[in-house]
Amino acid sequence: MKGVAPEAEIYAYRALGPGGMGTSVQVMAAIEKAVKDGMDIINLSLGNTVNGPDWPTSVAVNQATKAGVAVVIANGNTGPDLWTVGSPATATDVISVGASTPPLQIPYLYDSLAEKRIDFLQMVGTAEWKPDHDLQIQTSTRNIQPASDVVLVMEKGDETLPELAKKAQESGASALIIPQDSADDMLLEEVSDEITLPIALVSKKHGKWLRENDGNWLTVRYQQTQDDITEFSSRGPVTVNWAIKPEIVAPGSNIVSTIPDGYQALSGTSMAAPHITGALALVKQAHPDWTPAQLKAALVTTAEPLNGARPIEQGAGKAVPHQAISSDTLLYQSFLHFGTLRQPTETKTREIIVENISDEPVHYRFDIPQSSTSIRWQLPTSFTLSPHEKRAVDIQATVRKNQMNQPMLQGYLYVNDRPIPYLVLNNDVDVPKGMGFEFYVEPLSTDEYSYQMYVVEEAKSITVDLYQPETFSFEQTIVQVKDRQPGVMKGTIDEKKLPSRGSYLANITIQLTDGNTYQYQTMVDIHAEQ
Repeated sequence: MKGVAPEAEIYAYRALGPGGMGTSVQVMAAIEKAVKDGMDIINLSLGNTVNGPDWPTSVAVNQATKAGVAVVIANGNTGPDLWTVGSPATATDVISVGASTPPLQIPYLYDSLAEKRIDFLQMVGTAEWKPDHDLQIQTSTRNIQPASDVVLVMEKGDETLPELAKKAQESGASALIIPQDSADDMLLEEVSDEITLPIALVSKKHGKWLRENDGNWLTVRYQQTQDDITEFSSRGPVTVNWAIKPEIVAPGSNIVSTIPDGYQALSGTSMAAPHITGALALVKQAHPDWTPAQLKAALVTTAEPLNGARPIEQGAGKAVPHQAISSDTLLYQSFLHFGTLRQPTETKTREIIVENISDEPVHYRFDIPQSSTSIRWQLPTSFTLSPHEKRAVDIQATVRKNQMNQPMLQGYLYVNDRPIPYLVLNNDVDVPKGMGFEFYVEPLSTDEYSYQMYVVEEAKSITVDLYQPETFSFEQTIVQVKDRQPGVMKGTIDEKKLPSRGSYLANITIQLTDGNTYQYQTMVDIHAEQ
């Protein structure tokens, strides 16, 4: 078997620890090592839930591109909701990659009486779902009859995927469904070869429906699909700077990849990103003197938007490597994110750079977009560039806020059939206000913990309270900050001021300057001896 760029030299750096978990510091150390070792391209099939452009790992990959190294990053697997792209894929100078589907038969569950379709994500390494096979919904491991066709719905709780799989198989179930909105942590868990039943993740919403319809019968059906954005692929945009992410998509569903002692079909943007890394290697081989900005421009300039997909789902579209190699034109700054609207009518201008990299003159013409009551374009007149000439051109949009019937206005402009994605946001759009609370022992320190989180908007106060995860009883407040500006918030805590060792539910409360309050939760571990 051969990959996208079979003659490339591949170096692997282990940035994370057991189970694929680790800190931003570890990731940054691996990036720095790869740059110092002279890598041409870095692929990072990793990420977190922090949607901010200046999280430390995002800053690090931008610095790598400034050092002359092209960086490709998986966009994340927490779609299909908006704002789910995570750092370091939020970085401005890298190529963030979403996942599309190659020609596939996608299984789904269907209740014919309720006319209800339930999409799911099959867990890697588990048995295939049998087509046209009927399964009865059951929410308890009790009273499952031998040889019965039961699909067991189980909440994850504190159990691991292997533990749940073993319990379900021992109960006599024929298949297992786990409601779980975020699949990232479970995609890293593997079940043993002794598990013979199919296992899938469904959304919490579908999980609630399944529990309410205990006893109903489901049929396993298949849908033929190709060149769709996968359900799990994280969506943009990025908070704060409103950048369009991902920039490009590649096949990321059911991709045959290497595992110890063989091969296996895997899914995730972690499968899509290596496709782009290989494509970038081919472009680099054809144009060895190109900078990371030129390499990125070649891929996004020649991408082909997928029908029905939006810029915040696919960026410029599907990569076409041979066109990237032979293109006569490169577009820079060609993702038009106009920010948020504050006034009823606003005119915004963005500059893109057009470069003719061929040995012949090239004439450029912008397609006239379809007329709209919400946005009116003032596009450059047609022009010609001499061989190897570069020109900056302004694109102007007048947007009427009151005419927008949705929180985001997005689509594509075209110059010589090359896509230019655009995005405008209504200031009423629902944006997450904070995310990513990291809590860890400071290296080489025995008496201090460090924390960091990301704040999207100016906050009047930020509080982190710890609760017992089983009883939800309040333990203590460990962080209390006043008048915080947007960006990365860091601090340290003396271990003597922390509760006894154990795992706690951290509730982060952000009170905004407008009086509104935003909350989210995460688990933290304290290892200090008291």
